[in-house]
Amino acid sequence: MAADRIVHRFATNRPTVRQYEKVLGAAHGATDHQEYERSLLGDCGMRWTGLYVLLYSGKEPTHVGIFGFSGDQGMPGRPGVCVAVIL
Repeated sequence: MAADRIVHRFATNRPTVRQYEKVLGAAHGATDHQEYERSLLGDCGMRWTGLYVLLYSGKEPTHVGIFGFSGDQGMPGRPGVCVAVIL
C-alpha cells in the first residue's frame, strides 16, 4: 500500500495490528457503495488484486496485513470475495 494511503487510512505511517483490524472492520461494515468505496477495501477495488501494509509494535514491524479480492463474483457493487489476513 502506498505510504500516503497508509497515513490517510491510519493517521500514522506505522499502523498497529489493532488499528488494521479496526479499519478493516469498518470497511466490512460499510452499508452502501459510497461508504465502501471510501473504506480501506475501496483502495483495492479490482478482482484478483491485493495490497499489504506493514504493522508495527512500537518502532519495529512485527506483522503484515494483507487484503484484496478473489476473482469470484462478489456482492453487487463489490469486485469479488474479500480476503484479509494478518501474518
